Amino acid sequence: MSLLAAAPLVAAPGIDAVRAAEALFVRYQALERAFDPAITELYSDQAIIYLSAPTATGRMQSFEVPAEIYTGLLRQTLHQARARGDYNRYRDVKYVPVDAGVRIRGIRHSVWRGYDSPFSMLVVRRPDGRWVVVEEVQKVPQPPE
Repeated sequence: MSLLAAAPLVAAPGIDAVRAAEALFVRYQALERAFDPAITELYSDQAIIYLSAPTATGRMQSFEVPAEIYTGLLRQTLHQARARGDYNRYRDVKYVPVDAGVRIRGIRHSVWRGYDSPFSMLVVRRPDGRWVVVEEVQKVPQPPE
């Protein structure tokens, strides 16, 4: 079963959907910057996080992380992130209506690590009207040589 089939949607996205996605992303950024564990509540229980990161040998490795694991890791590491000032800034953010909801894309700048990387998330409206993240794509770039 596909991820989107597991999370029924209400209506095709339009201008109201884009506004809702913008509001969700504003909240996401505020919670992230405040190191608030409430950020985990923005994710659907069925969300999948796609991570790509370099290994010790320099090869890129990709992972699919279910929401339960990802949000658990977030809760466990927020205090460490706060202590070292590890947060992100976002730019060139675009909101694109898609059949399933709204795709949010842009550039994420890791303040602590000092790199830029593309990010993408898909947000959808649940039948109860709440907007949630059902997919997030993160890519950690190769370190400079």
